[in-house]
Amino acid sequence: MLEAQTAKAIEDHVASRGRGSVPAVLAKQASELLHKPVDPTRALAAKVKYAVDCTSGFGDYSYSRFSNRAAGGCILPNNVKPIPRVTVIVDTSGSMGGDDLALGLEIIGNALRNLPDPRGLRVLVGGTRVERAVNVFRKESVELLEGGGTDMSVLIQQAAEDRPEPKVIIVVTDTETPWPAEPVKPKVLVCATRKSRWMRPPPAWMDVVYLRPKDK
Repeated sequence: MLEAQTAKAIEDHVASRGRGSVPAVLAKQASELLHKPVDPTRALAAKVKYAVDCTSGFGDYSYSRFSNRAAGGCILPNNVKPIPRVTVIVDTSGSMGGDDLALGLEIIGNALRNLPDPRGLRVLVGGTRVERAVNVFRKESVELLEGGGTDMSVLIQQAAEDRPEPKVIIVVTDTETPWPAEPVKPKVLVCATRKSRWMRPPPAWMDVVYLRPKDK
């Protein structure tokens, strides 16, 4: 607590009066203490887990499995928890370089590892339209091809209209794209592969995790 209070006092002094007599190394240490970098992989995994846990719910009742309990000789349905559906959209437009596409594959791999049941994962690949839609069990089975324009709003809308409806849509993109004008029902998580001067910030109703701090 003392370290945090001291660092805050140093930062406030620098902000109000300029560095003045505060050594540059001390100002830098104070800034690093107050603004620790966030691990993007852990941040994304936490957001996906939270979204899946919050939306999957208790489940529903089904007569495909009978309950062990009985009431007055009646057969009761059993509770069945649905498989949480997660759709990963990978932007393969011309502005997405090889490093960006590699990050997309890594995100798919992380999603597979963190899902309660990998059968709930679906991958859409494309730039201005869906070029490929597959159910995957291994990230190596997804082929990403570079080139073309980009409009993630089209792919997000199509993903939201899928049946069964996804609970979470993860969009892997460099954010150089238009976005939907209106919110969609599923939760949308944007994995921004980098920050660039041409990026278009996602709307406020989407969560964003930056995988790289800035454009190379």
